Amino acid sequence: MKKRWLALLLCAALLSPLCACASRSPAVMRYGETELGPSAYRYWLSCYRARFYDRETAENRGYYAALADENIKKSLAAVALFDGYGLRLGDVGHDTVDAAMQRLVESFGGRAAFDEAAARYGTDYDGVRAAVTYEQKSSALYSYLFGTGGVYEIEEKDYEAAYQKTYTHVRMIFIPYVDYILSEDGDKIYDTASGTYLFREKTGAALRRQEEKSAAVRAALADGVDDAAFSELVETYNEDESAKEYPGGYYFSSEVDYTDYIPDLTEAALRLRTVGETCEVRSAYGVHFLYRLENEEGAYKAEANGDFFEGFTDRVKRSCFEDIIVAAAEQVVIVTEEKNKIRYDETEPNYDMYW
Repeated sequence: MKKRWLALLLCAALLSPLCACASRSPAVMRYGETELGPSAYRYWLSCYRARFYDRETAENRGYYAALADENIKKSLAAVALFDGYGLRLGDVGHDTVDAAMQRLVESFGGRAAFDEAAARYGTDYDGVRAAVTYEQKSSALYSYLFGTGGVYEIEEKDYEAAYQKTYTHVRMIFIPYVDYILSEDGDKIYDTASGTYLFREKTGAALRRQEEKSAAVRAALADGVDDAAFSELVETYNEDESAKEYPGGYYFSSEVDYTDYIPDLTEAALRLRTVGETCEVRSAYGVHFLYRLENEEGAYKAEANGDFFEGFTDRVKRSCFEDIIVAAAEQVVIVTEEKNKIRYDETEPNYDMYW
């Protein structure tokens, strides 16, 4: 996260001699003595080709080819750091790799069919196994750095900075234009196919009453309100059933799926940059009025805010880990002679060989 500690971590790894993960056979990429051979590279390239294929055009194919290489470089960099720290997979790690390869082979009905499929992607058993091993080493490196008892402990100020950067605190008024369809237990029914709760739209006098409430709130906001005035509007007009659970307001972030069923709500909240700024969002359920509050210091630690910060500390750790790997990947050298033998646009997308 910070350049200083990131540099220290990289230097600590590089003080130890880097171990070769393969013999000095032709390599497509190198980081010191750690190499990525053609077979593992082709396997990864086929996987990224499958991931990007639906978005590719003749004009942007070069971009996706470069993006695939950047991702592969990060995988190699993670293994180089793993080696540089003198880490070893151990029996559990090797058993994990063995089990992953066994599942892969069995998913094709046997080794012969697996080998035939691998050949379509320009790779083989050893190449796929190398890629699986790299992923296992990357996971082990993360645990060594940021897991329980890891060598790096993220400071409170770093968590606070990440929270302040990625979250927006708001108060909300919700005026529904629908009646929810309830289960026998009285709960709203979420339809996974449509991504919405089941409802019936209000009509006639019921709808007009809700529209009048919205108009009243809209008029009040047009005159300008502070937090106290908006809170009074909440008391008068808000029909959000969850408001009682979150008296301190809501914390929205693009990294949290709390409002996944109303994506526009999160997007609108994140556009509110100034405390006291308001906005109106119309969703399938009705009208939402948002009021931007100040991000309270340490809000991510409060138990009352737990629903908004689930997984927050892990995401910060993952972001720090990504920073380390991206910085290390800058040191990866592409062996042009070998790389030029393998073309992204001639690589078949690999949709079926995942562990």
